[in-house]
Order: sequence, then structure tokens, then C-alpha cells
Amino acid sequence: TAGANMDISVAKRFTTAVGEGISLFARKLGMKLFANQGPVTIQAQNDGLAMLARHGLDIVSTEDEIRITAKRKITLNAGGTCITLDPYSIELGTQGDFTIKASHFDMRGPARMLATHPDYPKLESTQRIKVRISRAPTAPQSTWAGMPYTLYADGAPLESGVLDKTGFLAFDHQVITGQYRLELANGVSYRIPVPEEYSNPEQGHLASRGLQNHSSQPAYPEAGPASLHTDHRNDYAALLKDIAKRAGEQS
Repeated sequence: TAGANMDISVAKRFTTAVGEGISLFARKLGMKLFANQGPVTIQAQNDGLAMLARHGLDIVSTEDEIRITAKRKITLNAGGTCITLDPYSIELGTQGDFTIKASHFDMRGPARMLATHPDYPKLESTQRIKVRISRAPTAPQSTWAGMPYTLYADGAPLESGVLDKTGFLAFDHQVITGQYRLELANGVSYRIPVPEEYSNPEQGHLASRGLQNHSSQPAYPEAGPASLHTDHRNDYAALLKDIAKRAGEQS
């Protein structure tokens, strides 16, 4: 606590870690955040990010581009006039005049910019995804070590390489990518979806291990109702865990 001023000076790095929350409040003179060199990164990793200003809000890039990227939808609204963009449409709406001023206006066919496109901005806030590529859910320690692979992002080649002995594949995920497909040199293919959220979050770790919940078709009533499939998957996961535990005790 300081009655007047308080200064903190650090020659190299200053790190603060808090278990729950941090609040900063300036009553009169505002706040300033400067980085002389290096990028400034602000992330809300598992929730929303809100910016509110009573007066103007300026976003300026003095020497480069300004990029706005969203997985689902972007909406610009000014007094009711709006522009919305989603993966399948662009909508413009206004109650007033619509004026286009251009020396040339060109209409072309459909186009889409995937994360693999050379002009797509490579975001600093990409999410690193690490996936274990095992031969089967029943044999998580059996990997495709040394196997050449090609990784596709929404159908377009993203990268190629060779799986290491750990069986893990790590890559940077761009927010607009909906799913990945991994093709091995031996013809085996894996589909890697990127769900925004699980309808049943507590089952997410089972799906990540490769224990998928495949709904039966109505023509096969012997498979039982869909509500039982989750119970079967839980039982199967518990059985595999028990087998792995006993194998570890014997080794």
C-alpha cells in the first residue's frame, strides 16, 4: 500500500502468477501498456474477450495489415446498418442508401481462403495441438514410429513428415480450420475433428483417446438404444484401464 507513488523496476523479466483473478483499476489518469520491441499478446484462452469504450475506439497498424479472423461469424454494426460474414454467406443490410464507388467492379466465381493458403495471416495466437497416433485404442503404446505422413487441413495439404518414436504429432491449429485428416504412407487414414465444445464434456477425454460413440442405425435394433452407447464406452474404457494396470504390475 502506498499513499502517493509506487515504482517497480526490473532489469530482465517480471512474472506474476495468480491462482484465480487479477483486477486493475485507474480512477483518473488512465492506463498505458507499451512494448518497445516484440509483440503484445492478449489471450482469453477459455472464455470471451470484451473491449468497451464510451467514446472512440481506434485500431491502427502504422506499417502493415489489420486482420480480423473468426471461426463462425463476423458482424459489423453501425446504427443498425450491418455486414455479416459467415463460412457460407455475406449479408449487407441498411435502411438507407447503398453506394459503391470503384473504377472497376468484378464478379467472379466462388472462392475460399483456408489456413493453408499462402496469403492467410499466420496468427501469433495459434493453438498448439498434440495428438497421439496409436495403431488402435486397445494398444496406445503401439505407434507408427518412422511412418511418413501427410496432414491435411480442410482437405488441403498442410504439412508432411515422419512420425517419431513417441507416436505424437504436433502442429499449429488455425481458428478457421474445422477438421484435419492424417494420411500415412501405408494407406491408413485418421480423421481429426476440431469440435468447439463437446455436447457431453465429461466424455471428451474418451473421444480424444479414440473411443468414439458411433450411433447405431434404426435397422439394427439389437445394438440397443443410443443412450446405452455411452455406458458401453465407459465400460470398455474401464476394462482397458484395468488391463493396462495389470500389465504394468507384471512388468
